Amino acid sequence: MLRCAYLSLELNDTEGAKRYIAQAEAIDADDAESRGALQLIHGVQAFQQGKPELALNHLGHALSEVAPDSSFKQVGLYFNFLSYNNLNNSEIAQNILDEMSLLFPKGAYTSLLADESESESASKSNSESSS
Repeated sequence: MLRCAYLSLELNDTEGAKRYIAQAEAIDADDAESRGALQLIHGVQAFQQGKPELALNHLGHALSEVAPDSSFKQVGLYFNFLSYNNLNNSEIAQNILDEMSLLFPKGAYTSLLADESESESASKSNSESSS
């Protein structure tokens, strides 16, 4: 259910996400992965609502609960990176990207962020050299 809730958020289907969250909460699973996934979903919701500080709070809890090799870990790190980036804390964002590169070297989110980071670095270098 929680994976469906996350995917609904990714597709901007907030009503679908709410429905899946309610169904998941009704099951009342009390294992670390379920608690972490629910926190992750709340973090993604907060990020999408433009609340990066709240997102970081939920994502921090999520990352402490999910298994190190869980796909939710990669998603949590991705939104953690985006939240810190939105708060203009590029040093922490870069540390998160470095962690993602170590844990998920072939991950889709890792590749996406690495490509964006490289293109930003290249455009920054070009603008500095033309000054």
